[in-house]
This record gives sequence, structure tokens and C-alpha cells, in this order.
Amino acid sequence: MKKLIVVSLTVLVVGCTKKEPVYKGKSVSDWHQSLRDDNVMIRRQAAVALGELGPDAAEAVPDLALALKDKDDEVRIKVAEALWQIGPPAKDAVLPLASALKDRRTEVRLHAAGALGAIRSDASTAVPVLSELLKDRDAKVRYTAVQALSKFGPRANGAVRVLIAALKDKDPSVRMGAASALGAIGPEAAAAVPALKVAATEKDGNIRGAATRALERIEGQVGK
Repeated sequence: MKKLIVVSLTVLVVGCTKKEPVYKGKSVSDWHQSLRDDNVMIRRQAAVALGELGPDAAEAVPDLALALKDKDDEVRIKVAEALWQIGPPAKDAVLPLASALKDRRTEVRLHAAGALGAIRSDASTAVPVLSELLKDRDAKVRYTAVQALSKFGPRANGAVRVLIAALKDKDPSVRMGAASALGAIGPEAAAAVPALKVAATEKDGNIRGAATRALERIEGQVGK
């Protein structure tokens, strides 16, 4: 009987032990440690691995946030992308990501914007810096910024003015994204109705559709 109890307890303990996530034969802790390595190639590999591990790499967020200032461009790019892949568990990296939106490398700015949208935390910090990013010289960065703003929904109401301006962006994907973001904000984007009505007449079907859906969300909810 005692032997049976011991065996049962052993099975229970083993069954309750949570295995640490592994990527390419190395655990999260191992990759986390590699992020601090003197070898730049190892730091790059670590950033990629932690991104692939996604939310399971949450323990590495503080060091990933610090690595956004790495002297190597590729490390910064891969770190920003990793934080995007980790998503909401990376909420403690919002301030470093906001600073990364001013990085000289386009890819860092793009991934940092995407990460802020995926995290969807601290709107008071994220929304203003994402709004400022709509002035970026790169269209892909601007598009990622409007997509990120849309993730905040009504909490992005402080971006209505810049999103209205973005409806006239020279890049059609940015115009479409701006319309969608205004729709996600809802009734508090009522000031955008006239501009959205103009956008709803564009030749581009994607823009027309996004503007029409935004008007339905804004005007429909305002009328309720």
C-alpha cells in the first residue's frame, strides 16, 4: 500500500512539472542568456529564437527591451520583431518601443510600431508616438502605424486628427488603414465623417470599402 502511494505521488509530481519551451534544442532561459552574448551573431540568433517562442519568451522581455539600443542594427531589428511576436506579455517594453520609433533604421521603426499595436497597452504612451509616426518617410512604416492605432479602438481617440489627414496620404494602403482605424475608434471619430464620405468615393475599392464600413460604425453608433 505504501509503495502504491509513493508511486502515485511520483507520477503526480512528474505530471505537474511544466516543461520549459524549447526552440531548436535550446530552452527559453538559454536563448535569454544568449541575448547578452558578446558575439553579435549569437545575439541575433537569440532575438530570432525568442520571437519564434512568442508569448512563452515573456521572461526575456526586460532584456529584449534593453537590446532595442544594441549597437548592431540587425539585433535591434530582430529584437523589435521579437517583441511584436511576443505581444501582450511584452507590456513592460512599451516605453523602450516608443523610443525605438525614432530609430534610424526603417525596419526597427516598423517592427516597433507593430509591437505597440500587438501589445495594446498604455495607450497614453503608445497612441501619441504612433500618431507622430504617420509623418514617417516610409509608407510601410506609416501603414504599420495606422494598423497599430486601430488595435487600440476607442482608446486611440486622440489620433483622430492625424488619421483624418492620413486619409489623403499618397499611399493607398495608408489611406485604407486610416479609414479602418477611424472605424475602430467609433463614435469618438465623428469629426472624420466628412473626410470619410469623400474617401468612400475613391476609385480604389479597398479604400471605398474601409471608408464605408467606418461610416457605418461611427454614424450607426452615434445614432443609437
